[in-house]
Amino acid sequence: MALIARAEFSENSIDDTMTIRLPTATLLVCLLHLLPAQAAWAESVAVNRGEGQGYVVTHRNNCYLILPDHVLGRSPTLSLSAGAPSVAGEAQVFQRFPGIDLAIAFVRDDLQGRCSTPFRSLPRSSDILLATQGELSLVRVEASGIVTRTPVMIAEILYEQIEVRTNISGSELGRGTSGAFVFAGDVPVAMMIEARSAELGTALRIDAIVARIGRLLDGGPSMADPSVREGAPSAPSGPGHLPFRITACSPEVADPTFVCSGLETGAGPVVMPAGAQVVIEVEFERADQSSSVIRTVSLTSHAAETEEQAVPRAIVVEVDSSSGAQRRWRHLGSGDMSPFGEFKVNLGTGQLARRARILIVSSWQPDRPLRLDRVEFE
Repeated sequence: MALIARAEFSENSIDDTMTIRLPTATLLVCLLHLLPAQAAWAESVAVNRGEGQGYVVTHRNNCYLILPDHVLGRSPTLSLSAGAPSVAGEAQVFQRFPGIDLAIAFVRDDLQGRCSTPFRSLPRSSDILLATQGELSLVRVEASGIVTRTPVMIAEILYEQIEVRTNISGSELGRGTSGAFVFAGDVPVAMMIEARSAELGTALRIDAIVARIGRLLDGGPSMADPSVREGAPSAPSGPGHLPFRITACSPEVADPTFVCSGLETGAGPVVMPAGAQVVIEVEFERADQSSSVIRTVSLTSHAAETEEQAVPRAIVVEVDSSSGAQRRWRHLGSGDMSPFGEFKVNLGTGQLARRARILIVSSWQPDRPLRLDRVEFE
């Protein structure tokens, strides 16, 4: 890889053609250097039309953007664009980490389909840095969708940061580099937070990033991705919201003004004690007492609009189709509600059930009373 020392190259992600700006003698070597990072490019994104960069990851059915705190600007809402092919989206910041140039945002819109890297797959130790022998690549996405990859080397490894230096003559870090991730092959190892000069920059180490974000995202027990249990009875078609009555709700509510029965009519919310694990059981109301068809399950919380209540996080949905006294609960779906109070399980053609059980295992703010505003079955 020592031959890659004189030019920068870029890929036009839209039509899969490459433009190499370098002498012909080094063409083959650069192509070989280009290939390993192909999988990583899809997760790198431009932020606010190239003012900064970021990296998207998936965790418990949600898509998150990792970026430096100083890239946020004045608004918590960010515009995003990904390359290969170009896709636009937006994200909303919900956590800034004090004492470190790091923030995380919840990704909305079509860009969610591009979240392919599990957060749990990110390195949690510095071993990958020590094994790189200085050969790294800095990946940047332009607002147009073009992705550039610049060879860099480690100048110094610090406690939570690394110093990186470009090893191509004439290549500059420049404006809009903050948030760009540094890769060893296709493994992210650091995030740029400062360009100290045209050739030298500071990057936050991936183990420092994962340590902080992991404590935030993994505050509750690990939940499986929403899925339909194999072998569950299929359902005929039929639209509409399903009326239900609540048959069980625990623990005791934190505020008697907001009780569980309000969820039956959409007149919620229900407010539960801080740190409580909530169980809500409902029975669908049908005149013939037959099973109902469930195609979607939606939960909503408006706690994010306050500073006194918590948004639910880890959620499990179960259903029961039995006609006797003994319940046979089966898993229907699970995952995390977004930090802004949105949770939905889509079931395709639907599942048959007489009852449903919702378990709220944790919340985003465990020191606050938990708030749930709406439960809907369709």
